[in-house]
Amino acid sequence: MLNILERVVKLFSYLEDVILNIAPLFLLLISIVAVFNRYFLKYSMGWYEEISIYLYMLLVYWGASKASKEDSHYSVSILLDKFKRKTRNYFEIMIWAFCLLISLLGVYFGMKMCLITTRKTVYLGIPTSIILFTTITMGFFGMSLKYLYKIVDKLINRNKNCEQVGNEQ
Repeated sequence: MLNILERVVKLFSYLEDVILNIAPLFLLLISIVAVFNRYFLKYSMGWYEEISIYLYMLLVYWGASKASKEDSHYSVSILLDKFKRKTRNYFEIMIWAFCLLISLLGVYFGMKMCLITTRKTVYLGIPTSIILFTTITMGFFGMSLKYLYKIVDKLINRNKNCEQVGNEQ
C-alpha cells in the first residue's frame, strides 16, 4: 500500500511542480501584456482579471499542497521539541492526522461548492465549478495525499524500527 501511495504522491508532486513553475510565468506574461495594452494601446483586456484570479488561486492552493509535503508550513514547535523521540513521533502523527482531517474537509467542501455552483465567468465563460475544482479541491486533495503518506510512512517505519530493535535483543 505504501508503494502505491508513494507513486501517487510522486505523480501528484510532479504535476504540482509543473503547475507551480508555469503559473507564475504565465501570470507575469499576461500582466505585462495587460499593462502594455492598457497604457499604450488604450485597450483594456477584461479577461485578464479572470485568468489572473484563477492563476493566483492555483498558486495558493497548490502551493499549500507543496508546502505540506516539504513541512514548510509555519508551525510552533516549542512543545514538540520538549518531548523525546518516541513521544515526539506520536505527537507528529497526531498533528498530521489533524491536518489530514482539515484537508479532507477542504476536499469535501470544495467538491460541495463545485457541485452547487452553476455560474460562469463573465468574459471567458468558464464554469466556476471547474475553477473551484482545479484549485481548491485539487489543492486540498494534494495536501490530503501527502499527510496520509506521512502518517502511513511514519507508522510503517516505526514498526520496522521496533522489529529491528526486537531482533537485535
